[in-house]
Amino acid sequence: MKIIMAVHTSRKKVGIAMYVFLLLIWIVIILIATCTNDVSALIERGEIQFSIDTTPDFSGFFQLSLQQSTSVFELGGHACIFFVLTMLFLYVTKEIVAAIMCSIVFAIITEMIQPFFGRGAELLDLLAYFFGIGLYMVLYGVVSLCLLMVQGFYRLLTVK
Repeated sequence: MKIIMAVHTSRKKVGIAMYVFLLLIWIVIILIATCTNDVSALIERGEIQFSIDTTPDFSGFFQLSLQQSTSVFELGGHACIFFVLTMLFLYVTKEIVAAIMCSIVFAIITEMIQPFFGRGAELLDLLAYFFGIGLYMVLYGVVSLCLLMVQGFYRLLTVK
């Protein structure tokens, strides 16, 4: 019995270490995409180029305009990226509130550092991040509720 428990415990440690590793890799990918000069060049040609702007311009952040050159595809990508980030934070923290808070703080930080790298901070991007985080929250809640209902029905059916 002790051997089985030791194997189970070591698998848990390996699983958590793997999720921490995946989370760190995901964060690095997000930061590279956030701080590179040209995201199109990164996606199309794998080019990564950084430049530091010592006088960042945050004026565009407070303008919420649907006329911006942001595509639905791009906003969907932002939402998906933060959906996955929230999921990874949950796997690592094991607490939904902590995962959500970490994702929200990271979303704000990533949007606020962009002007320091010659990119614009856009409120619409931040809203897309929050949409991805919120979508994960909703799906997590729905799946958790469904699992509880299934467990309850199973208990009702198996009671003698």
